[in-house]
Amino acid sequence: MLSWILPLSVSFVVAVIATPLVARAAVALGIVDRPTERSVSRRDNMPLLGGLAVAGGLAAGVAAGVFFTEALIYTQRLGGLLLGGLLVIALGVLDDRRGLGAESRRPRNSPGQDP
Repeated sequence: MLSWILPLSVSFVVAVIATPLVARAAVALGIVDRPTERSVSRRDNMPLLGGLAVAGGLAAGVAAGVFFTEALIYTQRLGGLLLGGLLVIALGVLDDRRGLGAESRRPRNSPGQDP
């Protein structure tokens, strides 16, 4: 009945723990936002790659749901969704690292939106 509590808790804890670790790694690797006139944030050297912490939390929650509850069963559809999410994450990291333009980011949004 409350089989969603474990995956939710695992997702939350992993994301909370991973966020500062990913931020430190981003700073160490030089993957930070340097403000320009068009930037939203004016804070200097804002760490990027925060999506990795969120994705790690999601992956840990899904894994906990598959392995420790009977409510979530691994299927080809779930595997396809996870692979599609991995593609979106990889392009997000590439965008954070290299600063892809708007045309390059457009395909990044499409795979994750279509069911």
